[in-house]
Amino acid sequence: MSIPISKYTSYGNNFVLIDETQGRILDETETSGFAHEVTDINFGVGADNFLAVQRCTHQTLETINGHRSYWTESPDPDCADFIFRMFESDGTEAFSCGNGLMSIAKYLFQTYQIRQARILTEIPTRTPTVVAIGTESDGHASWARMPDPRRVPDDMAVQLPRTPINDRVDGISRIELNEIRRSDSIRFFSNATAVALSGASCLPGSRIWLFLRMMGLISKASPIKFFFRQRIRNNPPRVLKNGRAAVLLSSILLVNISSVNSRISFPLVSI
Repeated sequence: MSIPISKYTSYGNNFVLIDETQGRILDETETSGFAHEVTDINFGVGADNFLAVQRCTHQTLETINGHRSYWTESPDPDCADFIFRMFESDGTEAFSCGNGLMSIAKYLFQTYQIRQARILTEIPTRTPTVVAIGTESDGHASWARMPDPRRVPDDMAVQLPRTPINDRVDGISRIELNEIRRSDSIRFFSNATAVALSGASCLPGSRIWLFLRMMGLISKASPIKFFFRQRIRNNPPRVLKNGRAAVLLSSILLVNISSVNSRISFPLVSI
């Protein structure tokens, strides 16, 4: 079977995209396997993620839920024009991505001259979210209007040890990472093979963000101020010591925390 695909890149993220707005190309049972194969850089096309854009219809929603059992009741098909599907390279379905949404916005404009649309995101959660996407009339800039920052829903991070700080930020009491590899860059700080982290989490739009403190290396500034403060020129986020904390956190946590819950991805930040 020949499957037409498009390749998009947005701010460093690259995607393989298929258009299912005119009907299903892949059976729902095939999408995860196809995502694994097509994103493979050696034997597939190669990409960070696989995207599919679908019409938001009762039949499509029922087909998704019939195979994946995401919802006790399917979303209202009239809430959106399209459905955003994104799959990781291991075949698991991710819930949203700003760069992926902007790529779909550009595709809809280039292919169907659609300047603005409503699209259903966060599909593998109990309550999917509708966001607006679009492309400027000159065709150069695409955009996605992401939701306001909020607490991470319970079904997206069920095993994170967290308590609410306010209605938008959770405190993370302790995350223990064991069997850290030397290749995870902890050698810049310590010869330890385990580390305990604490901090806060927030869902500011499309992905979970963690504010973490580790071994006294990262500032104890307020996580609330960090998540919501305005970025000021010449006042960038600070990384203490030698500036490698972000490298350490990203390499360790992407390997270790991703096994806690396959639905969550962690852009990691330190101040």
